[in-house]
Amino acid sequence: MQQTYTYTKPPYSWYLLKGKPDRHLKKSIVPPTSLGSLVLLPYGRGMRLVRTEQIIHIKASSNYSHIYFEDGTCLVVSKVLSWIEQRLPQSTFLRVHRTHLINIQHLHSITLSNDSELVLRTGEVLPVAKRKKQGVKEVLKSITIQ
Repeated sequence: MQQTYTYTKPPYSWYLLKGKPDRHLKKSIVPPTSLGSLVLLPYGRGMRLVRTEQIIHIKASSNYSHIYFEDGTCLVVSKVLSWIEQRLPQSTFLRVHRTHLINIQHLHSITLSNDSELVLRTGEVLPVAKRKKQGVKEVLKSITIQ
């Protein structure tokens, strides 16, 4: 379940908080809805609402992330990969390298040898980090075939 926070004080009293907004936050649990498969991503001067199942993989490049979609488009976001990873469902996305986050629904094959790599349905070959190899194995073993 996803947790959200709501303010118990009106916004005009923000300056009274003096850097301690936590005491005016109330934690509430939001049940999963059909909107659970959407993520709001900042880009350029706006925001874009994206369906998570349309994301194939995300590649980090310094302080930017390149998000690749099913339709062949790429969205460049000025956020680090870990920021995006926190906003995506952990059951669907897997960090396989410090620069790559993949959607397991778009995984075609994987080779876990000395030079581990995986192949996406688009034909792209991505590396699997040595430190991530064991975690990737465990996640793939837990996936049930439908």
